[in-house]
Amino acid sequence: MAKDWVGIGQEIAIAFAKNGCKKLFLADIGEPGLEKTKSLVQEISPDAKVILHKTDVSSDPSVQDMVNQCIQGFGRIDFACNNAGIAMSNVPSVEVSMETFDKVHNVNLKGVSSARSHGLFELGTLGAG
Repeated sequence: MAKDWVGIGQEIAIAFAKNGCKKLFLADIGEPGLEKTKSLVQEISPDAKVILHKTDVSSDPSVQDMVNQCIQGFGRIDFACNNAGIAMSNVPSVEVSMETFDKVHNVNLKGVSSARSHGLFELGTLGAG
């Protein structure tokens, strides 16, 4: 279950806004965090265009949809920051269930790799990547 807060992603979005980025596509599984981040970005840069997209990075079709929606909204991808990640519960590793292990690795490894692959493909169409 997604929390109502975000961390590194929110700080990255704020840093982009502070440094003059006027177009941001923000994706996360937690919609309240996305809305809060958009609000903070627009406090810094009121004329910034911010598109939000609920995405489950552990699902390859969800990641492909995210990339497609970004292209639809902005016409291209110039930069991608894939920083999705979750932590295992604070228990000894021998007590972590395989379900939890799989969930963490599906987000932290598979999800970031999927976003990288789909995003780099789109960057490659621009002669970048």
